[in-house]
Amino acid sequence: MNALRPLLGISLLGLAVTSPLRAQADDPPGRRQIVPMDSTRAARLYVSNRPEDHPLADYDRAIKSKAAADSIFAARAKGVVKFSKVTYKSQAGGMDIPAYLFEPLTPKGTKQHAAMVWVHGGVHGNMDQNYWPFIREAVQRGYAIITPDYRGSTGYGAAHHNAIDYGGMEVDDVESAAEVLKALPYVNPERLGVMGWSHGGYITALLLTREATGSPFKSGAAIVPVTNLLFRLSFKGPSYQRSFSTMATVRGLPFEKREEYIRPLPVLLGGQPQDAAARARGDERRRCELRRSATAHRRAHRAQACARRNEDLRESDAWARQCGAHVQPPCEPPDARAR
Repeated sequence: MNALRPLLGISLLGLAVTSPLRAQADDPPGRRQIVPMDSTRAARLYVSNRPEDHPLADYDRAIKSKAAADSIFAARAKGVVKFSKVTYKSQAGGMDIPAYLFEPLTPKGTKQHAAMVWVHGGVHGNMDQNYWPFIREAVQRGYAIITPDYRGSTGYGAAHHNAIDYGGMEVDDVESAAEVLKALPYVNPERLGVMGWSHGGYITALLLTREATGSPFKSGAAIVPVTNLLFRLSFKGPSYQRSFSTMATVRGLPFEKREEYIRPLPVLLGGQPQDAAARARGDERRRCELRRSATAHRRAHRAQACARRNEDLRESDAWARQCGAHVQPPCEPPDARAR
């Protein structure tokens, strides 16, 4: 018997090793499937939630590029518009925000001019010389223009770059630029506008829908703005998502930090609530709007599918009646089932 114990131990060990595999094979339907990991694909899809993993940039090169833009603006503006580079305090934490200020050479008089905040685009972008032809025309038409390089903009080093707060404090940075315009004696504070393209259009849309503090802007143009960030993130993929999930104010993807992504959606926002209770109601309203939108989309899809099936049935029924075959019942639209 003692001689058989080592053999028995080996047999039991073999049974222990193979039993998980057998259990997997015998698992009832619905149990989690074990899938071999593709390490290359996993690395490509991985999205961190740590601020220290925010995508790196060539900060020195960006600083040199910004210095070149400064000199190009100064040279092109000479004798055409009054140009200066200014810095102002943001209403969000007092951060220093650099900006270009373009003014008419000969203002008409006190409060005789309209003014505009021009918001640059890009998740990490900046105002550069490519905007010059449009700014020149606006100033020559009598506008004073300020173009803030809000937090997250490039050309000012790592700290400014990594302070990015998409849809959050960057919006406060841009709104604060209005105070610089109001301080100009020839600007009429009742004639302030804001305009931006792409991400700049997104910030513009958020500024125009603020209710709690009141927007200083009387009009605005949100040109090709981002209106559904959740869709954009899913469409762009991990390389784009990493710039958002690693922001210090977010730290995660939409399924992890849902409210952080829903809150700055201009389509669903409808204004910033004034207090905690109103904010809670606003958040619940946005969740309801998302659910309602998804439900409407599913119903519309089912209705279209139903219409196509009924069309197919009408064609097949004509053939079936001629051949004496069974005629199928029509598809019932989802709204009819709901009633």
